[in-house]
Amino acid sequence: MEVIRRQKVIVGGLEERFHDLTALVSETVAGLGIDLEVGELPGEYCPGRFSLHLPGGPKVAGVAQRVIRGASLTTAALVVEGGPALRAVIADVYSALELSVDRSVAGALADGRHKVEADAVLEMMRERAAARYDAAPGEVNTEAKRWAVSRARASDPRSPS
Repeated sequence: MEVIRRQKVIVGGLEERFHDLTALVSETVAGLGIDLEVGELPGEYCPGRFSLHLPGGPKVAGVAQRVIRGASLTTAALVVEGGPALRAVIADVYSALELSVDRSVAGALADGRHKVEADAVLEMMRERAAARYDAAPGEVNTEAKRWAVSRARASDPRSPS
């Protein structure tokens, strides 16, 4: 899930955007009867204060942001299925980077007792996001997208003119 907002000021709003998207993911998953907790787990991959995990683990989602002059992008990655494959990839990547990680705290909503499918979670997330942000599910505002892409290119010195 990605939320792009126009931002007049770069400074400020960081915490609010993290809380907002974390709440959206938590509320969506709660609609499936699954509780999530917010916070970093010891040894988790891509650690952060706004990681989402099942009570006691594993981590099933992370939230990140990018802010440039004029816009912010807040992204949540929720792992619904494929916990074993995720743990294998994380172990390989962290090993190659010679970093420590506890692969047992990585997982997916479908691990264990939860019967969920990615398509159903995606549809619920789209519906809740549409209501929260006053947008149609799956709608991409072409003008806003063009504007965001042009702003990102303008702020990236590696981007061709």
